[in-house]
Amino acid sequence: MRNFRIFTLAALAVLAACDSTPDSADGADGGVVGACCAQGCSLSTAFECSDRGGLFNGAASCDPDPCDRGQIGACCAADGMCAAREAGACLSAGGDFRGPGSQCSVGLCGAPETGACCSPLGACEIRDRVQCARENWTWQGADLTCDPDPCGPVEVGACCTPQGNCRVIDRVRCRDGNTFMGDAVMCEPNPCRQPEVGACCKQDGTCERNTDVDCRGRFMGAASTCSRDLCALPPDAAPPPADAAPDAAPPDAAPPDAAPPDAARPPVDAAPPDAAPADAAPADAAN
Repeated sequence: MRNFRIFTLAALAVLAACDSTPDSADGADGGVVGACCAQGCSLSTAFECSDRGGLFNGAASCDPDPCDRGQIGACCAADGMCAAREAGACLSAGGDFRGPGSQCSVGLCGAPETGACCSPLGACEIRDRVQCARENWTWQGADLTCDPDPCGPVEVGACCTPQGNCRVIDRVRCRDGNTFMGDAVMCEPNPCRQPEVGACCKQDGTCERNTDVDCRGRFMGAASTCSRDLCALPPDAAPPPADAAPDAAPPDAAPPDAAPPDAARPPVDAAPPDAAPADAAPADAAN
């Protein structure tokens, strides 16, 4: 029994010694774990790092970042394009830095995916992802074909700018403040609203003639003009008519000192109509 206890204690000691070995020393493939530079820094074995297309640095930690910075090499972008870039710029843009001094070569970054690509007008063509993006078409997915057509019908018609200009394009591209007037609507005659022209009160209190679209201030109405004190009016006040005199009195108003039209002004010393002269004798007085 005593021998069994000794054996058990010895076995536990061996296991404890094994457990004390750092977990980061060996990877799943038995290699030494260290810093791998591939789209940033991560810990892996040299084999795993190479399999991911990274550069095995071997540093024990990614803090501080041990990956190469300031060195130029081949950088594979997500779209399969290759360019010589600085390592840090390549990695921060989501690229795959292939090592200091590496050169772009055919097949280094792999061929871009091909599939159905839709034009703004609904045409479908098989192109690679890079070509599709370069021509501002819409990528539908890798290995997709144009039969059946994935692009679908596209509405094309008049597109109006705020300035009243018109051009015929598809609905998708009629954006950024423009207005799509409807499928198959043409620009002849012009269906777009035309800007109104009038007085524009700017922020500094000055007035200029401009359109309601381009006025960077308070538009005072169509056909309004820049008259005196126009821009001093409260925001909710209506501007005076363009042909009104600023200080003209109402047409029916009488002058301030004018007497009423039917009023008679009696003489200052006039006696009452029935009054007799002051020195006249009474009518029944005897001589």
